[in-house]
Amino acid sequence: MSMHRSCLVMVIWGMFLVMVSACASSTEEAMDRDRAASKDWDPEGEVLPSKQFDLNQDGKTDVWKYYIPKMTAGSATPELKVARKELDLNYDGKVDVKILLDENGQVAIEKYDLDFDGKIDRIDTLKPGLKTEKEMQVNYDRMQELDFQFDEQPDVFKYYQNDQLVWKESDANGDGRVDHWERFVNGEMTHYGDDIDGDGRIDEWRKNYQKRQAKPEPEPEPVDSFEEEEEELPEPGNEDEAEQSVEEAQDEAGDAMQEQKEAAEQAADEAEAEQEPASESETE
Repeated sequence: MSMHRSCLVMVIWGMFLVMVSACASSTEEAMDRDRAASKDWDPEGEVLPSKQFDLNQDGKTDVWKYYIPKMTAGSATPELKVARKELDLNYDGKVDVKILLDENGQVAIEKYDLDFDGKIDRIDTLKPGLKTEKEMQVNYDRMQELDFQFDEQPDVFKYYQNDQLVWKESDANGDGRVDHWERFVNGEMTHYGDDIDGDGRIDEWRKNYQKRQAKPEPEPEPVDSFEEEEEELPEPGNEDEAEQSVEEAQDEAGDAMQEQKEAAEQAADEAEAEQEPASESETE
Protein backbone atom coordinates (compact mmCIF):
# COMPACT_ATOMS: atom_id res chain seq x y z
CA MET A 1 0.00 0.00 0.00
CA SER A 2 2.82 2.37 0.91
CA MET A 3 4.66 1.53 -2.33
CA HIS A 4 1.47 2.13 -4.34
CA ARG A 5 1.02 5.51 -2.67
CA SER A 6 4.66 6.43 -3.42
CA CYS A 7 4.21 5.52 -7.09
CA LEU A 8 1.05 7.58 -7.26
CA VAL A 9 2.84 10.59 -5.75
CA MET A 10 5.69 10.21 -8.24
CA VAL A 11 3.24 10.07 -11.16
CA ILE A 12 1.41 13.20 -9.97
CA TRP A 13 4.70 15.00 -9.40
CA GLY A 14 5.88 14.04 -12.89
CA MET A 15 2.65 15.34 -14.45
CA PHE A 16 3.07 18.59 -12.53
CA LEU A 17 6.61 19.05 -13.83
CA VAL A 18 5.44 18.42 -17.41
CA MET A 19 2.68 21.04 -17.03
CA VAL A 20 5.10 23.60 -15.56
CA SER A 21 7.57 22.93 -18.36
CA ALA A 22 4.85 23.32 -20.98
CA CYS A 23 3.66 26.61 -19.45
CA ALA A 24 7.22 27.94 -19.28
CA SER A 25 7.82 26.94 -22.88
CA SER A 26 4.56 28.60 -23.97
CA THR A 27 5.43 31.78 -22.06
CA GLU A 28 8.92 31.85 -23.55
CA GLU A 29 7.51 31.38 -27.06
CA ALA A 30 5.07 34.25 -26.49
CA MET A 31 7.91 36.47 -25.27
CA ASP A 32 9.97 35.51 -28.33
CA ARG A 33 7.04 36.47 -30.58
CA ASP A 34 6.68 39.82 -28.81
CA ARG A 35 10.40 40.51 -29.13
CA ALA A 36 10.32 39.58 -32.81
CA ALA A 37 7.29 41.80 -33.40
CA SER A 38 8.95 44.75 -31.67
CA LYS A 39 12.12 44.15 -33.67
CA ASP A 40 10.15 44.16 -36.93
CA TRP A 41 8.42 47.43 -36.04
CA ASP A 42 10.73 50.16 -37.33
CA PRO A 43 8.75 53.38 -38.00
CA GLU A 44 11.80 55.08 -39.49
CA GLY A 45 12.53 52.27 -41.92
CA GLU A 46 13.36 53.48 -45.41
CA VAL A 47 11.60 50.81 -47.48
CA LEU A 48 7.95 51.08 -46.46
CA PRO A 49 4.75 51.20 -48.51
CA SER A 50 3.36 54.73 -48.48
CA LYS A 51 0.49 56.99 -49.53
CA GLN A 52 0.89 60.63 -50.54
CA PHE A 53 -1.59 63.49 -50.30
CA ASP A 54 -1.59 66.89 -52.01
CA LEU A 55 -3.71 69.00 -49.67
CA ASN A 56 -3.43 72.36 -51.43
CA GLN A 57 -3.70 70.92 -54.95
CA ASP A 58 -0.42 72.42 -56.19
CA GLY A 59 0.84 69.20 -57.71
CA LYS A 60 3.29 68.49 -54.84
CA THR A 61 2.93 66.07 -51.93
CA ASP A 62 2.21 67.67 -48.55
CA VAL A 63 1.54 64.59 -46.37
CA TRP A 64 3.18 61.18 -46.49
CA LYS A 65 1.90 58.10 -44.63
CA TYR A 66 4.19 55.08 -44.26
CA TYR A 67 2.89 51.61 -43.37
CA ILE A 68 4.22 48.38 -41.91
CA PRO A 69 2.44 45.08 -42.70
CA LYS A 70 1.42 43.29 -39.48
CA MET A 71 -0.38 39.99 -38.96
CA THR A 72 -3.54 40.22 -36.86
CA ALA A 73 -5.50 37.51 -35.08
CA GLY A 74 -7.95 35.70 -37.33
CA SER A 75 -6.47 37.10 -40.55
CA ALA A 76 -4.56 35.13 -43.17
CA THR A 77 -2.97 38.22 -44.74
CA PRO A 78 -1.01 41.02 -43.06
CA GLU A 79 -2.73 44.34 -42.40
CA LEU A 80 -1.02 47.64 -43.25
CA LYS A 81 -0.70 49.76 -40.10
CA VAL A 82 0.45 53.39 -40.09
CA ALA A 83 3.97 53.63 -38.68
CA ARG A 84 5.09 57.12 -39.68
CA LYS A 85 3.62 60.38 -40.93
CA GLU A 86 5.55 63.24 -42.53
CA LEU A 87 4.08 66.71 -43.10
CA ASP A 88 5.15 69.67 -45.23
CA LEU A 89 3.33 72.56 -43.57
CA ASN A 90 4.70 75.50 -45.57
CA TYR A 91 4.49 73.75 -48.98
CA ASP A 92 8.18 74.09 -49.84
CA GLY A 93 8.64 70.39 -50.58
CA LYS A 94 10.55 69.65 -47.35
CA VAL A 95 9.32 67.68 -44.33
CA ASP A 96 8.63 69.95 -41.34
CA VAL A 97 7.03 67.44 -38.94
CA LYS A 98 7.72 63.72 -38.54
CA ILE A 99 5.38 61.58 -36.42
CA LEU A 100 6.38 58.06 -35.33
CA LEU A 101 3.68 55.66 -34.09
CA ASP A 102 3.93 52.48 -32.03
CA GLU A 103 2.40 49.11 -32.92
CA ASN A 104 -0.87 50.09 -31.23
CA GLY A 105 -1.29 53.16 -33.42
CA GLN A 106 -0.37 55.59 -30.62
CA VAL A 107 1.99 58.52 -31.19
CA ALA A 108 5.41 57.71 -29.71
CA ILE A 109 7.68 60.50 -31.01
CA GLU A 110 7.12 63.81 -32.81
CA LYS A 111 9.94 65.76 -34.48
CA TYR A 112 9.59 69.42 -35.48
CA ASP A 113 11.56 71.77 -37.74
CA LEU A 114 10.30 75.00 -36.18
CA ASP A 115 12.14 77.47 -38.43
CA PHE A 116 11.76 75.54 -41.72
CA ASP A 117 15.51 75.24 -42.31
CA GLY A 118 15.47 71.47 -42.79
CA LYS A 119 16.89 70.71 -39.31
CA ILE A 120 15.05 69.29 -36.30
CA ASP A 121 14.68 71.85 -33.49
CA ARG A 122 12.30 70.00 -31.16
CA ILE A 123 11.59 66.36 -30.34
CA ASP A 124 8.61 65.26 -28.22
CA THR A 125 8.73 61.75 -26.73
CA LEU A 126 5.41 60.55 -25.33
CA LYS A 127 6.45 58.02 -22.71
CA PRO A 128 5.81 57.90 -18.93
CA GLY A 129 8.84 58.25 -16.69
CA LEU A 130 10.26 59.50 -13.42
CA LYS A 131 12.86 62.22 -12.84
CA THR A 132 14.83 62.06 -9.58
CA GLU A 133 17.55 64.47 -8.47
CA LYS A 134 18.77 64.97 -4.89
CA GLU A 135 15.57 63.97 -3.02
CA MET A 136 13.37 65.72 -5.58
CA GLN A 137 11.31 63.62 -7.96
CA VAL A 138 8.46 64.06 -10.42
CA ASN A 139 6.43 61.83 -12.72
CA TYR A 140 6.05 62.83 -16.37
CA ASP A 141 4.31 61.55 -19.49
CA ARG A 142 6.04 63.63 -22.17
CA MET A 143 9.63 64.76 -22.67
CA GLN A 144 10.55 67.61 -24.97
CA GLU A 145 14.07 68.18 -26.36
CA LEU A 146 14.90 71.65 -27.72
CA ASP A 147 17.87 72.94 -29.69
CA PHE A 148 18.35 76.61 -28.80
CA GLN A 149 21.89 76.81 -30.23
CA PHE A 150 20.77 75.50 -33.64
CA ASP A 151 23.64 73.01 -33.71
CA GLU A 152 21.38 69.92 -34.03
CA GLN A 153 22.13 69.01 -30.40
CA PRO A 154 19.44 69.41 -27.68
CA ASP A 155 20.41 71.80 -24.91
CA VAL A 156 17.07 72.18 -23.10
CA PHE A 157 14.88 69.31 -21.86
CA LYS A 158 11.33 69.88 -20.63
CA TYR A 159 9.17 67.29 -18.88
CA TYR A 160 5.38 67.50 -18.79
CA GLN A 161 2.63 65.78 -16.83
CA ASN A 162 -0.89 66.19 -18.24
CA ASP A 163 0.38 68.96 -20.55
CA GLN A 164 1.79 70.96 -17.63
CA LEU A 165 5.51 71.68 -17.23
CA VAL A 166 6.87 69.95 -14.10
CA TRP A 167 10.65 69.72 -14.71
CA LYS A 168 13.26 71.44 -16.85
CA GLU A 169 16.93 70.74 -17.50
CA SER A 170 19.37 72.83 -19.50
CA ASP A 171 22.97 72.95 -20.64
CA ALA A 172 23.85 76.52 -19.70
CA ASN A 173 27.56 76.47 -20.63
CA GLY A 174 27.20 74.57 -23.91
CA ASP A 175 29.45 71.62 -23.06
CA GLY A 176 26.82 69.01 -23.91
CA ARG A 177 25.96 68.19 -20.26
CA VAL A 178 23.00 69.30 -18.16
CA ASP A 179 24.09 71.75 -15.47
CA HIS A 180 20.87 73.55 -14.48
CA TRP A 181 17.59 72.10 -13.17
CA GLU A 182 14.20 73.64 -12.42
CA ARG A 183 11.17 72.19 -10.62
CA PHE A 184 7.66 73.47 -11.45
CA VAL A 185 4.37 73.21 -9.56
CA ASN A 186 1.13 74.49 -11.13
CA GLY A 187 3.14 76.21 -13.83
CA GLU A 188 5.39 78.12 -11.40
CA MET A 189 9.07 77.41 -10.80
CA THR A 190 9.46 76.51 -7.11
CA HIS A 191 13.05 75.22 -6.93
CA TYR A 192 16.20 75.41 -9.01
CA GLY A 193 19.62 73.82 -8.79
CA ASP A 194 23.01 74.05 -10.46
CA ASP A 195 26.00 71.78 -11.00
CA ILE A 196 28.84 73.95 -9.73
CA ASP A 197 31.62 71.37 -9.50
CA GLY A 198 30.98 69.79 -12.92
CA ASP A 199 30.12 66.27 -11.73
CA GLY A 200 26.80 66.21 -13.57
CA ARG A 201 24.67 66.37 -10.40
CA ILE A 202 22.83 69.10 -8.55
CA ASP A 203 24.95 70.51 -5.73
CA GLU A 204 22.04 72.13 -3.93
CA TRP A 205 18.35 72.81 -4.49
CA ARG A 206 17.31 76.41 -3.86
CA LYS A 207 13.81 77.77 -3.48
CA ASN A 208 12.71 80.32 -6.00
CA TYR A 209 12.00 83.41 -3.91
CA GLN A 210 12.75 85.81 -6.74
CA LYS A 211 9.32 86.64 -8.04
CA ARG A 212 9.48 88.87 -11.05
CA GLN A 213 7.53 92.07 -10.59
CA ALA A 214 6.81 94.68 -13.18
CA LYS A 215 8.84 97.79 -12.46
CA PRO A 216 7.31 101.17 -13.31
CA GLU A 217 9.18 102.87 -16.10
CA PRO A 218 10.89 106.10 -15.00
CA GLU A 219 9.53 109.29 -16.47
CA PRO A 220 11.80 110.71 -19.18
CA GLU A 221 13.82 113.71 -18.16
CA PRO A 222 13.12 116.94 -20.05
CA VAL A 223 15.48 117.51 -22.96
CA ASP A 224 16.39 120.94 -24.28
CA SER A 225 15.33 121.50 -27.85
CA PHE A 226 18.90 122.15 -29.00
CA GLU A 227 20.31 119.00 -27.40
CA GLU A 228 20.15 115.66 -29.14
CA GLU A 229 18.81 112.83 -27.02
CA GLU A 230 21.43 110.13 -26.57
CA GLU A 231 20.59 106.69 -27.88
CA GLU A 232 19.94 104.24 -25.05
CA LEU A 233 22.11 101.14 -25.18
CA PRO A 234 20.93 97.79 -23.79
CA GLU A 235 22.21 97.08 -20.31
CA PRO A 236 24.76 94.26 -19.99
CA GLY A 237 23.92 91.06 -18.14
CA ASN A 238 20.57 90.37 -19.76
CA GLU A 239 21.55 86.95 -21.14
CA ASP A 240 18.80 85.23 -19.14
CA GLU A 241 16.16 87.51 -20.65
CA ALA A 242 17.55 86.90 -24.14
CA GLU A 243 17.46 83.12 -23.59
CA GLN A 244 13.93 83.38 -22.24
CA SER A 245 12.81 85.33 -25.31
CA VAL A 246 14.26 82.64 -27.60
CA GLU A 247 12.51 79.96 -25.57
CA GLU A 248 9.21 81.83 -25.69
CA ALA A 249 9.58 82.28 -29.45
CA GLN A 250 10.20 78.55 -29.89
CA ASP A 251 7.22 77.71 -27.69
CA GLU A 252 4.97 79.97 -29.75
CA ALA A 253 6.30 78.51 -33.01
CA GLY A 254 5.76 75.00 -31.62
CA ASP A 255 2.18 75.74 -30.60
CA ALA A 256 1.39 77.22 -34.01
CA MET A 257 3.00 74.29 -35.81
CA GLN A 258 1.09 71.82 -33.65
CA GLU A 259 -2.20 73.39 -34.74
CA GLN A 260 -1.10 73.21 -38.39
CA LYS A 261 -0.03 69.60 -37.89
CA GLU A 262 -3.40 68.57 -36.47
CA ALA A 263 -5.26 70.29 -39.31
CA ALA A 264 -3.05 68.62 -41.94
CA GLU A 265 -3.46 65.20 -40.33
CA GLN A 266 -7.23 65.58 -40.29
CA ALA A 267 -7.31 66.71 -43.93
CA ALA A 268 -5.15 63.75 -44.99
CA ASP A 269 -7.35 61.30 -43.07
CA GLU A 270 -10.45 62.70 -44.75
CA ALA A 271 -8.81 62.50 -48.18
CA GLU A 272 -7.76 58.90 -47.54
CA ALA A 273 -11.27 57.95 -46.44
CA GLU A 274 -12.73 59.43 -49.62
CA GLN A 275 -10.22 57.69 -51.89
CA GLU A 276 -10.33 54.18 -50.41
CA PRO A 277 -9.41 51.79 -51.82
CA ALA A 278 -6.24 53.69 -52.76
CA SER A 279 -5.37 53.80 -56.40
CA GLU A 280 -2.07 52.49 -57.69
CA SER A 281 -0.89 56.02 -58.38
CA GLU A 282 -1.14 56.84 -54.67
CA THR A 283 0.63 53.73 -53.41
CA GLU A 284 4.28 52.94 -54.01
